Amino acid sequence: MPLKRLWVLPGVFLVLLGAILLAESRLHVTKAAFIDACKAQSIPWWKCTPTNTPINPHAVNVSWVTPQWPNPPQIVGGPDFFSAPTMQQLQNLYGSLEVFRYQGSQKWVLIGDGMNPTGSNPATPGGALVAVEDCTGLGASCLDPNAPHNVNTFVVVGPPDRHYWPLKVMNVRDGRLLTFGADGSAGAVMLDLNTLVWYPGADPNNFNLLSSTGPLPTPLSTAKPTPGILLSTSP
Repeated sequence: MPLKRLWVLPGVFLVLLGAILLAESRLHVTKAAFIDACKAQSIPWWKCTPTNTPINPHAVNVSWVTPQWPNPPQIVGGPDFFSAPTMQQLQNLYGSLEVFRYQGSQKWVLIGDGMNPTGSNPATPGGALVAVEDCTGLGASCLDPNAPHNVNTFVVVGPPDRHYWPLKVMNVRDGRLLTFGADGSAGAVMLDLNTLVWYPGADPNNFNLLSSTGPLPTPLSTAKPTPGILLSTSP
């Protein structure tokens, strides 16, 4: 009798194993058929759950989420935006430069990353720079990226810590809210181009500035904007 039981146990195990493999193969077939049916009805894959549940004939396709505040096209300053001597002085003091405005905006933004291009010293004498030129009332030539501009028509607004380097734009919303960061810095900071006020970059209420709803972020304590960009560290 014990001998018969030893022969029966392997047989039972094989039967159970066969049943499991058969069920698994049917499940894969079911999943594949279900996904194909989803595709036929243009149902996104992330809404297609491979189960034995019948497909909902009333399922509605959902489009991808688009940015709530997309940016207008960016206009970059041309090679003659500043004279060659002025450009050299700016680079010597404030590092690599970029100047741009957004289509429809009256404001040019000049950013110096505060990093010495020679590599001999990571920080430039003048530190990082963010300056804004408001073309309101200055004529159509002010909006021309290829027309010459004067550093005296810019207003220096920051950054809050001029020792940030290399300063770089991390994110922009609506061509208005510019979030800046720097390697090894204490954290991101955000500039509102409409008001030239700085805010902590991680404040969850920052985007309420665009929607005009909910609590507003708390501004950072920074120096007042200064007219004109210094081209020398000498007093």
